[in-house]
Amino acid sequence: MLATIILRLRNRTYRRIHDEETVDADRDDIPDVYQQPAGSRTDTA
Repeated sequence: MLATIILRLRNRTYRRIHDEETVDADRDDIPDVYQQPAGSRTDTA
């Protein structure tokens, strides 16, 4: 019984993380988590 509760909580957490990582709001077939916001570059060299 306890294992069922723990697995459901874990699955809910990982499902939420997966949903956040696969959002593609601009529909360019690239998940938004892999795109940088416009105008922000981290390489200064």
